[in-house]
Amino acid sequence: KYVVVSMGKEGLIVAGKDELFRVIPPEVRVVTTTGAGDATVAGIVFSLDKGKGIKEAARFGAACGTATTISPGTATMRREDMERILGEVAVQDL
Repeated sequence: KYVVVSMGKEGLIVAGKDELFRVIPPEVRVVTTTGAGDATVAGIVFSLDKGKGIKEAARFGAACGTATTISPGTATMRREDMERILGEVAVQDL
């Protein structure tokens, strides 16, 4: 079980029984924040469902949420944006 706290553009804090870490997304030029939180949660759940660990899942979720912010209106994020951003998402143990 984990608690995930979104801090918007500042990233995520993830806490579990034996883990505490921060996920830090790269800075991007935000077009809209509509759907970013939903995309973050969906990315985390998708990754966990695929058997990924919590750190990888949180990084993927942060990349999905960040990619959504650079898409106009309520447009679906672009996979290539998410993949580029994923490579720039950092994890910091706390």
